[in-house]
Amino acid sequence: MLRLIRTTCVSIAAILSILAFGGCNSTPMTYALFTEPELGQIERYAVFGLDGEKEQVFMAEFIDTFPERNITFVERQRIAGITNEQDFLPGRLNSTSRARLQQIYGVQAAILCEYTIEGDAGAGGVKKLRVRILDTETAVIVGSVVASVSSSRSMNDHADFIEAVQQAVRALKENLQGVRYSQYTTPASRTNHAVSHRNRR
Repeated sequence: MLRLIRTTCVSIAAILSILAFGGCNSTPMTYALFTEPELGQIERYAVFGLDGEKEQVFMAEFIDTFPERNITFVERQRIAGITNEQDFLPGRLNSTSRARLQQIYGVQAAILCEYTIEGDAGAGGVKKLRVRILDTETAVIVGSVVASVSSSRSMNDHADFIEAVQQAVRALKENLQGVRYSQYTTPASRTNHAVSHRNRR
């Protein structure tokens, strides 16, 4: 009888896992991760590189992950006249655009995102979310992470993007708090050694 109960519980857990992930296997990884102490003081952001619902998903997850901070985002459409595609350089914004973001909207940091999909449209593949957080005053990158999700879901499945966002944002927070991540590992398999921040003050 005990064996039957145990088997039944395992079966139910397996079914719930399948339902939760849409019956698809996914393998998330976090790498290229670092944070600077300054990131812990920033509260006003603007997001670049994501459109529509993806931008909303990212903002909501970021705010939910840092409930202890009064984080706000400036609407992308309001700052469209300040920045354009030519303003972007590798990992940073044009200095004039950064100054105007600060002066007009009080934006302390720009979150530069890039979401890419590699693979077969119908058979899944690898989805990567690259995130860099740029201090608009100093042009220093105060946070960086790549979240990679290998999934059997279809190429445009929104669940993979949500998983990548959760992976990236939580990794940034925990790294800022002193949790070290081994390269190419998920948050669940992180080590518990304190991370060594550059320029720790």
